[in-house]
Amino acid sequence: MRAFVVCIIFCISCCLPYAARGEDAIVDSVSVRLSFLRGVSELDSALCGNNNTLRRLNDVFADSAYVINSVSVRGSASPEGVFGENNTLASLRSATLAQVVGDISCGIADVDTLRSGIDWDMLSGKLESCQEKWAPKAIEIIDNTPIWVIRENRVVDSRIRRLKRLERGKAWEYMDTIFFPGMRYADCCITRSKKMQDQIPLSAADASVVESEEPVEITPPHLCC
Repeated sequence: MRAFVVCIIFCISCCLPYAARGEDAIVDSVSVRLSFLRGVSELDSALCGNNNTLRRLNDVFADSAYVINSVSVRGSASPEGVFGENNTLASLRSATLAQVVGDISCGIADVDTLRSGIDWDMLSGKLESCQEKWAPKAIEIIDNTPIWVIRENRVVDSRIRRLKRLERGKAWEYMDTIFFPGMRYADCCITRSKKMQDQIPLSAADASVVESEEPVEITPPHLCC
């Protein structure tokens, strides 16, 4: 799905500067998600696996085998309600997750807050696997209709309005029930470097044995992002 692919691409792009230093560290990324109720930006730890997400975050920041390279958060809101308020709500959800990360990491992690809003790519991805006959039309509206349709300096239509009118409102009701709950979230992407083990000094006897052996080709560690 598009939103997932975007997140993965972002995580990979964060890894690239570190991957070039393969001899120093092995880099990977961790992505987690907090879910929210409609119209709410406060954390509910009992909602939709949020407890597992919090435990995962604790484990990541407590893992002494890694050094944290970067942390980014991004919030999302479902499209019902007032458009501007939805964007504000998404930003508040992002801020909530940033605060959670700050508390868990004891302020060590520097959190980068990405632009938040309605995740239209996620909705399009959900519609692509939807079997309802109106799904292709909904995707077309999302792809080809601006957020606001403006003529002669006046707003005459909008993407949300056209979606609400599709199939006389039945499409919107379906999406509100099936798709919108999953769009109320905040994502966190963490890139980290695995610490390399310190070299153990060799004794004089060990060193002489090593020098007498045939040279061995050393393969650099495999990089994963």
